[in-house]
Amino acid sequence: MKSNSDSRETRRTLEEQRMVLSERIADAEHRLGVPIEPSPDRLDLTQSRISRERSAILLAESKQLLDQIEAALRRIDDGSYGTCAACGEEIMPTRLRAIPYASLCIRCQTRQEEKVSVNL
Repeated sequence: MKSNSDSRETRRTLEEQRMVLSERIADAEHRLGVPIEPSPDRLDLTQSRISRERSAILLAESKQLLDQIEAALRRIDDGSYGTCAACGEEIMPTRLRAIPYASLCIRCQTRQEEKVSVNL
């Protein structure tokens, strides 16, 4: 079980990450809302489209990470932070320091990743 000071520090870290991601998401959404400038040069147009596609992928990844951070903040509030969502065991403190929004212990995370790689 985490101490109150540990929980406050974790919350502060997660809230800082949430703020940075929210700003990044807003910026990316703004950039994606700007139409691509027409160009007679096909290479320039292709590069613009590739850049836009890359921005859309990064935006989706940022939104997914933001969802994970917000879920971690809810787990802190409800007292389940640090408990694996799959098996109910404690998530190692070293893992939570490295990935404060982790919802699975290393064993369950590995199992989940193995299932995904088999399905690919």
